[in-house]
Amino acid sequence: MAKFADEVRTLVDNIHTSHKERATTLEKLCGDTHSKLQEFQSAHKQMATEQQNRLAAFASGLRAGVATQRKEFQAENEGAHAAWFGKPSKKRK
Repeated sequence: MAKFADEVRTLVDNIHTSHKERATTLEKLCGDTHSKLQEFQSAHKQMATEQQNRLAAFASGLRAGVATQRKEFQAENEGAHAAWFGKPSKKRK
């Protein structure tokens, strides 16, 4: 009977030990997950800011390019009008 009691006691000790190890491992896992999430959030904010800046620069360049093309087309149209009708066209606003 003493052998059975010793085995039960050993089993209970093993259960308690494994429970403590599991709790410690879960605590570490939660901490690691929290740290990883913070890293992801920080990286996401940085990427979003960079993308916003690049898009603003792209849009600004696009607007400038379109404005330049419109001026060139207008000048070309005025030249064609003058060549066709012999007088400068009225400028539109």
